[in-house]
Amino acid sequence: MSFTFGDIVKGAIPVIKAQMSFDECVLSTLKKEGGAAGLGAIKAALKEQGHSTQGLEEKMKKVPKVSRHKHGDYVLSDIGMYKK
Repeated sequence: MSFTFGDIVKGAIPVIKAQMSFDECVLSTLKKEGGAAGLGAIKAALKEQGHSTQGLEEKMKKVPKVSRHKHGDYVLSDIGMYKK
């Protein structure tokens, strides 16, 4: 079976997106949200990429350059000034 460019444009052929790693997805979401985001936005992005959100808060502690703000949002941070 062969396909044309027109088939792809019409949506007749599903285009497979490359899945981001867990860390890449979190960092990308934070950048899109202006450097900080709540758990809901991060969870939605992870689900969209096919990642499990079980134990999310523990997983978030391991993401480099991400800290949790005292008010609960996750922020991009090179120095981890909000980490406890």
